[in-house]
Amino acid sequence: MLAHTLIRRTTCRRALVSSRQTLLNQAYQAQTRSYAKRRQAVDEEGDGHDFVYHKGKKGKAGKDVKHADEVILDKNNITDPSLRFVPSSSMPHGAAYDAEEKSADEKMGSSVRWLKETARGVEVRSNGRVVPDVLDSVRVRIRLDEGDGEGGDEMEVGLKEVATVGVKNGNVLVVTVFEEQTLKAVEKALYAAKLPGLTPQRSDARTILLPVSQPTVESRNALVASLQKQAEEAKIAIRKVHQASQKKVKALGFEAKSAAMTDLTALVNKRIEEVDKIVEQTKKAVSK
Repeated sequence: MLAHTLIRRTTCRRALVSSRQTLLNQAYQAQTRSYAKRRQAVDEEGDGHDFVYHKGKKGKAGKDVKHADEVILDKNNITDPSLRFVPSSSMPHGAAYDAEEKSADEKMGSSVRWLKETARGVEVRSNGRVVPDVLDSVRVRIRLDEGDGEGGDEMEVGLKEVATVGVKNGNVLVVTVFEEQTLKAVEKALYAAKLPGLTPQRSDARTILLPVSQPTVESRNALVASLQKQAEEAKIAIRKVHQASQKKVKALGFEAKSAAMTDLTALVNKRIEEVDKIVEQTKKAVSK
């Protein structure tokens, strides 16, 4: 009788253990499926999720994770609902950051493009060729309203948008404005461009002449020195854009040592390298 009782108790205990293990396995599988769905949502959609998935290996917790397969909140605790997670990264880059980075890159790029146009003009002039492209970097500020009074709204345009540029006798650039009232603004822009060896001379109410002398060693050196000065001005403009963007990105909630700030710094370094490359390439072209 006692033996039968012991057998029944042992059987019941085994059944309970088996049942408990089954329940635990089912709970674990349900949890794993839930995390898998969340991770898939991050990979496919990338929006509206404020967690980062860390998968443990062989039952061991990953870095900064207490338990294997744990889902933790973002370390920076950013609450922007438009955040998008970068694949294989624990740092989100939101739509607001993306917009600011794009805006900063465009502004930095405009400084680089301006320097490229200037460098192209330097290279052309150093080779003794007189072509209209020499004045491509000249920007003219014109008034949007009519009249000669001071003040009013202004806009900046390229020289070729308000005038034609031609060559006379092979050594004189001829600038002819479309409208007489823009002559003064064009003349002012030509002086402001500080093009070495080019001095604007009014010919009539619509024409400005710029005699171009044949290049010498001194004039080539002056062209390169002028380009280097303009390159420094471009770098200053790029750094100012970077500083302004840093403040805006910090206002979004990113810390000074965050991945977002690192990406922003990498962007400005890239643009500065482009400026240095333009100068070096022009030096080589001029020295040939």
